[in-house]
Amino acid sequence: MENLMENEQSQVDKIVLPKGYSERLQAYIQEKKTGLDDDLEQFGEEGLALNRYQGREADKAVILSDIEALDLDVQKELALYAISLLNPLRTQLGSVAVEVSDFALDYASSLAQSLHSSLRFHNYDSLVAIAKIKGVEPKGKDCLAFSEYREVYSLYDAKELIYQALTWRLFDDSHADYGHSAILLGIEQEEAGDEQLGLAFSRYSLNIDWLLTHMIFIPKDWILETGQAQ
Repeated sequence: MENLMENEQSQVDKIVLPKGYSERLQAYIQEKKTGLDDDLEQFGEEGLALNRYQGREADKAVILSDIEALDLDVQKELALYAISLLNPLRTQLGSVAVEVSDFALDYASSLAQSLHSSLRFHNYDSLVAIAKIKGVEPKGKDCLAFSEYREVYSLYDAKELIYQALTWRLFDDSHADYGHSAILLGIEQEEAGDEQLGLAFSRYSLNIDWLLTHMIFIPKDWILETGQAQ
């Protein structure tokens, strides 16, 4: 059932990497560079221009009652949508696969509810604190994106938020030394097994209201015995 849903979504939307982008990103990471890279910026402009969200018309009729407290089935569908975009890229690069799990979704929801940070900086302390509670190694791989908050969201809107978050972090990430781009593509990952993806949304007020899109990646080998027992 999940594979069918993933295949259906991948036929609608996909992300294409500009030719030469992944090789340049791998070289940047392997050489432990920091700061803006002119080649990656050029590739990023191409990537943002190349990739556009299309979505499914039927999803516009599905109104989410509360985007900050999604039903588990909806949360899973959104996670599968993200995976349908990421796994073809990871397969192309020979990176580890991403899969959905109730554990990772619960982790992401807890992180979204506890996070109190600015829009520019991650609250790494919150991420580590949640990891300890959930039974995960006290470290983390996460991506955070934001958009202006609206009162009503459809399933179509939620998938667009995910698509925009992924393309933004893939192609406009110089401020983070392209670290989120590497996380999304599974570049330079330690030998820690396939990764589980969790995602959630939370509202954040700073002059105006923002909606934060949280994505967390948990390598299977990071999950401790206490986490496996949950």
